[in-house]
Amino acid sequence: MPVDTMKNLIRQLIDIQAKLYEIALKKTEAIKNGNTQEVGRLTGLEQPLVEKLIKIEKKRAAVAGQDIGKAGGNAAAPTFSEWEAAAVPAGARPEWQSLFRELARSVFQLKQANQLNQHLLRQSLQWTRLNINLLYPQIKSMNYGNPKAGQTSPSAVSGRIDSRA
Repeated sequence: MPVDTMKNLIRQLIDIQAKLYEIALKKTEAIKNGNTQEVGRLTGLEQPLVEKLIKIEKKRAAVAGQDIGKAGGNAAAPTFSEWEAAAVPAGARPEWQSLFRELARSVFQLKQANQLNQHLLRQSLQWTRLNINLLYPQIKSMNYGNPKAGQTSPSAVSGRIDSRA
């Protein structure tokens, strides 16, 4: 029943990515509103889901590796297509391809939302830096001071010889 196990794992991956996508959309709104506390809270909610996603992906790779190993081939982290060719009967492939497209779509949506959030955060940081620089500019010397102020004074013995002595 590795095929049923794989289907269950892929459904779990899709569900977790859907939850992460919902959080990413909420995070986008929080960034737009400037609510840093909400962004922090949402980021904290993401962490356990990401860890769970990694754990399930490792299980998926292990199951696929076992199936590929039985069929003879590459045992190191096989792709979905490699696993499908080795383990899924020809009659069930359209269902698996549909499931794969759903998984790919969820990954793509999540990636786009995260890229948007990253872009918004980068712009927000640039705006903040600009305002800080406008409010507290770097004061530089405008050549109105003594140009020798930073130099050391000549020593008491100037090197001249007193001829009156």
